Amino acid sequence: MKKIILLILVNITIGTTAQNLLNGLQACYPLDMNANNYASTGPALHGALHNVTSAIGHTGFANTAYSLQGNTSSFIELPNHPGLKGNSMFFSGWFYIDSLPSEQYLVYTKNTCSSNFEAYSLITYYNWAANQQAFRLSKSDSTCTYAPQIDSQIAPVIGSWYHVAFFIDNTIVKLYVNGILQGSAPHSVLFNYQANKTVFLGVTNESNFNLPFKGRIDDVRFYNRDLTVAEISDLYTRSPNCDDVFATAIEAKTFNGNNLSVYPNPSNGKIIINSINEDFLEIVDLLGKKINYDKKQISDTTFEISCKNTSDGIYFLRIFGPNGNYLRSQKFVIKK
Repeated sequence: MKKIILLILVNITIGTTAQNLLNGLQACYPLDMNANNYASTGPALHGALHNVTSAIGHTGFANTAYSLQGNTSSFIELPNHPGLKGNSMFFSGWFYIDSLPSEQYLVYTKNTCSSNFEAYSLITYYNWAANQQAFRLSKSDSTCTYAPQIDSQIAPVIGSWYHVAFFIDNTIVKLYVNGILQGSAPHSVLFNYQANKTVFLGVTNESNFNLPFKGRIDDVRFYNRDLTVAEISDLYTRSPNCDDVFATAIEAKTFNGNNLSVYPNPSNGKIIINSINEDFLEIVDLLGKKINYDKKQISDTTFEISCKNTSDGIYFLRIFGPNGNYLRSQKFVIKK
């Protein structure tokens, strides 16, 4: 049986995208049963877990994310390192919302101030002006003023996963939710990091202003460059595991050069999969429950998949190799 080499992309050249997702990668945390860094920077950027529990991740697999309890002792701590505290930084992560208080911290590291002390931070926040919850990206400088802040137009709701990404340097900040740009702002605020302070996921760890996150965190990445729109879309729609950023560069060399496509998306329960020679497929819902389906071969490399007894919602197509090893997952939406 031939080895299956699959990259689930839509209208993107496989070799180019794979290489780009390696370029500038400083840290990559799949959060699969540990907080280890799987980028080439290695153990120096391993994180530490504090009172968190392993949970179902955004692709529906058990033990591929961590659940934070919403108290100040439950968080993930990442090291004090230039790869996470640089002057040009792109962050990507998945967050599942269990609670929406007026404010809670998702990502945080400190500056030298005693107020407005976020060197950078990502929070969920109740935007009173818009009368809705929002993701808020903040940066402040040595003068202890916020400049700038960006609130998302997409309002987070309890019980949903969100892919949130941002880019910050000393000239601009940009915020993305589910692959969509929420806002950008030019500025001239220089980074102001406090020495010896680590980076936190889920808390600030500051005694006077520690607003913990209740929910799940999955697949966290840091880059030292801005990502393209296509790369951000790839992180959101293809949901690659951290391991994929290594495998894809090798796999792309042996892939036949065709783009694999999954369409339509959204679908009415039927999807077409192109450009595969053999397949080991599984479809699951957001809770990881397997969905029954019928498969019809249209050609040597094209299949029609008909999902059975499904309601409207988000599902994942999982691709496995001949030895049962997981290769990829592709998110798709059923809307009848």
